[in-house]
Amino acid sequence: MPLRLGVLIGFVSLAAVTAAHAAADATLFRVFLRDGASLVSYGEFARVGDQVVFSMPVGGPADEPRLHVVSLPDAEVDWPRTERYAAAMRAQRYADTRGEEDFERLSNDIARVLNEVALSPDKNAALSSAEHARETLANWPATHFGYRERDVREVVSLLDEAISDLRASAGKNDFSLALVATPVETGYEPIQGAPSIVEQIEGTFKAARLASHAADRVSLLQESLTLVAEAGAALSSSEASRLRRLAEDEIHTEAVVDERYAGLTRRLMASAANAAGQAPAVHCEVCGQVLIEWGSSKVWIAQLVAKA
Repeated sequence: MPLRLGVLIGFVSLAAVTAAHAAADATLFRVFLRDGASLVSYGEFARVGDQVVFSMPVGGPADEPRLHVVSLPDAEVDWPRTERYAAAMRAQRYADTRGEEDFERLSNDIARVLNEVALSPDKNAALSSAEHARETLANWPATHFGYRERDVREVVSLLDEAISDLRASAGKNDFSLALVATPVETGYEPIQGAPSIVEQIEGTFKAARLASHAADRVSLLQESLTLVAEAGAALSSSEASRLRRLAEDEIHTEAVVDERYAGLTRRLMASAANAAGQAPAVHCEVCGQVLIEWGSSKVWIAQLVAKA
């Protein structure tokens, strides 16, 4: 067995047992907003029409947090940064679960092939097997979230030298150039830890201000009140009081606005009903509506046509 190939077999075998295992029960993604802030998504988020929908942790134990479904306009999201962070989390999740097992399987397969190559009396067949092993190894990180990419690149480099020796042993004098582009850096966003209760409070206020519907805003503000009550020593008494007042004031504002809209709707309906009773009308016998003259406009009002 050539010395270089023997060292390579040992290196590949060693690489399979050098990484530590880690476990993670939940994957916490981040939805980055255009102002630079981020909201935590417990599990994957989803884009539905012009909204992004996700479950946001709002208190409770870390292993079983309370979750609040949040829906925000997707125009408010910094999507390139959000997708980079999601890619980083998926890669981390793979590394913590299946990564080392898959890498160990790859390393064992490559070591087995290299051992066969070293013992093969057919130099041409050995060269073909080594080149196939190199291709398999070089392509592996791209389909496995870039896991152990630097280790793979180092083994590929050593394998290139062993292939060069095999070519010489096989009497091949033709020059072979393997063009291997240096992998592009992942550009992953740095992974952040689990949100503190203070960050969760800030998140509920931020999500409430961006939510499209009043009911969603009020619901999130009520969650902020619950979190402030649970914060304990994480908030000073003055800060807790300030946040409570802020949440209560915003809930009151939402209630006032909602009542104003309700009053406006009632007045418009009363005015329309009054106009319908006084204005000249043309009945539509097919659709059951009434066309009335209202100022310079003609307005259809839904009304069942009395049947004789």
